Amino acid sequence: MVAVRYGKGKLIWTGFNYLYHINANKNMEEVKLLYRLYDSVGSSDVKKPIYVGKFVNPEKREVAIKDKASGVLFKESYYPNWKAYWLSTKGEKVNLPIILAGPGMSYVSLGEEITFPGKVVFEYHFSLAEKLGVFLSVFSIVVLIFYLVKPEMLSKIGTTYNNKKGLHTKKTFNWLNDEEN
Repeated sequence: MVAVRYGKGKLIWTGFNYLYHINANKNMEEVKLLYRLYDSVGSSDVKKPIYVGKFVNPEKREVAIKDKASGVLFKESYYPNWKAYWLSTKGEKVNLPIILAGPGMSYVSLGEEITFPGKVVFEYHFSLAEKLGVFLSVFSIVVLIFYLVKPEMLSKIGTTYNNKKGLHTKKTFNWLNDEEN
């Protein structure tokens, strides 16, 4: 590992993916070293914000923040259908942009206009294609249930449609019955 001062900060180069190495080997000494590295880079006079994360449902998460914070790292897969907004304790709502952070995670920056305390709310909104897919799935299941319960109802619909088109449904059904026997 190599550490150098860079501008007002400090740069530490490991030469390999240290986080993956820690995760793969499960070595507590490497974890302790990582904490010491983070402590050496960060300033000790920075106050860590007090926050509480809440899983509301699969499409909604909330992070309540009591003190000033610069942002929230949302450790869910980044997807454009996630939306975020700030909701202050006074009821003020501010839409927040979500940016891609790290390997597929999301980050929300809390600007200077945000007044604390409050909470960041992450909500997933279905796209039109997803809504259409759910509708077609439910519709198909309903049709299959009707077919299982009252198969003659669907065959009447097919017969009526085919007769209007001038198709000979009975011959087709006879051919299918002959194949089964």
